[in-house]
Amino acid sequence: MNGACVEVCYPGAREIIGSQVSPEEVVQELVQDRTFYEASGGGVTFSGGEPLAQPVFLKETLSLCKLENLSTALDTCGAVDLQHLEDQLPYLDLILYDLKIIDDNLHQKYTGTSNKQILENFRRIVESGVEVAVRRPVIPGVNDSEEEINLLGDFLKDINGRIKIDLLPYHSLSKDKYLRLGRGGESSEWQTPSPDSMKRIKKQLEEFGYEVGLRG
Repeated sequence: MNGACVEVCYPGAREIIGSQVSPEEVVQELVQDRTFYEASGGGVTFSGGEPLAQPVFLKETLSLCKLENLSTALDTCGAVDLQHLEDQLPYLDLILYDLKIIDDNLHQKYTGTSNKQILENFRRIVESGVEVAVRRPVIPGVNDSEEEINLLGDFLKDINGRIKIDLLPYHSLSKDKYLRLGRGGESSEWQTPSPDSMKRIKKQLEEFGYEVGLRG
């Protein structure tokens, strides 16, 4: 169970992906880049996968980061128990929160689950006062319609708090990931949005009064 079988199997038959580490070991590694964080004004972002799949480990690691005065951010899809999310808030400077689709029927169609928990968790963390940036992947034919973008704008308008939106175009790397997982289906037909389409969505959201950024 500890990976020793890799040493005796035929070459390439098995390989270890990742390793077990403690929160202390993670932070010891992170503080070696302190000079870089200070020079760039950046910090440590916990991403994934979903970091909140390991909430206890994450909380311990974040708390140690704050003891080292490291700036911290969490990248999450929000589809988690609210308590796990709230437990991290005292140790976070920023949350990068995915809002892929607002229409619940569309969300269920493309993700297999409702977004009700995701949206409610979003409301709660914005109310907490922590800085939040919305990350919106843009997939033509899935979540880029004028109606869906208006739903996003209206949803955020009803929430108290300063919110920035980052638009991320769907790209071939995402498609390759789905295919490697044997889950091509509709995703194999998705295309990268055009620059004009991204600008149109940016303008549409800016008309609601939001700060909107375009990511590559």
